[in-house]
Amino acid sequence: MQNDNPNIASEKMEFLASLMKEANMKKQNEVMPFLMSIAQRANEKGIQFSDEETEMLVRAMTANMSPAERKKVEMLRQMSKLIGKRKSQSKQ
Repeated sequence: MQNDNPNIASEKMEFLASLMKEANMKKQNEVMPFLMSIAQRANEKGIQFSDEETEMLVRAMTANMSPAERKKVEMLRQMSKLIGKRKSQSKQ
């Protein structure tokens, strides 16, 4: 994956390229669990993505999914955002 966006660090681009390569090898039924594991893998590497970067990643990874599968991914993203907000509010 070539870094056409100067706002994204090369470390993140390398991580994204690795994820995209791995995602392309997944079967349809393996994509959802794979997507759910990405945040954990990024955290383990100390990588955090902005909302814009996350949106770009999800669009790329869901491009070949059925509308039903994309809807599931969007629902997971919304749940994740809610959980994230609750965690940040409880820390205040």
